[in-house]
Amino acid sequence: MNKGSSEHGEVRVRDDGPILAWESAQTVQRKRAALALGGLALAALLIVTVMLIVLRPGHGKQAADPGTRGIGVRTPASSTATLPSSHPRSRSTAPSSTPTPLHAVLRCSGTPACMLPGDPGNAIKAVNSYRVRHGRAPVRASVSRAAQVCAVHSGDGASCPQSYFWEPVSGHDGASVVAKIAAKGTGGQFLLDPRVRAVQIGWAYLPSSGGYECVVVNLY
Repeated sequence: MNKGSSEHGEVRVRDDGPILAWESAQTVQRKRAALALGGLALAALLIVTVMLIVLRPGHGKQAADPGTRGIGVRTPASSTATLPSSHPRSRSTAPSSTPTPLHAVLRCSGTPACMLPGDPGNAIKAVNSYRVRHGRAPVRASVSRAAQVCAVHSGDGASCPQSYFWEPVSGHDGASVVAKIAAKGTGGQFLLDPRVRAVQIGWAYLPSSGGYECVVVNLY
């Protein structure tokens, strides 16, 4: 405030110079802050635009040839086990199976079932073929009385060896027997068990229905 005088006494005069100067400085600072924020926003927009252009398909590093993408070989889970070097995978190493007679006995009489001699359905060949296809070595195989007894009793546990699979089939076809065993929960593991040292086969015939039954026994 500035002091003055008049005929009526002392007069106080307001001096607003410093206040106006302070308000002007504040206004300048706000303008500068606004400009700075605007500049940052513009820079951010430019960065986002550049990134979108760079990452857009067709820019940057060339993609791999789609014709070669994802090509690979899928190995069945059952063939992942490594075979000892003493067990080659060649089919020519399969041991000779019991040959099916030229005039195989495909019928017999009995109630409710009767034993068939030999291996009329070539189940021995089917078992070893399955093993070789899945990377296992073939095993010795033969027709046995124990497997035949098990077959004629329709796989009844009391009449069968310790480790076996029994399957009824409509025809004397060993490949169908093996396929049905492999489709069971533990059938594939049974057929490919690396501990097996020999396999036994037995067939039975059901005169009433004309069907067949086959038993595959694992020997350890």
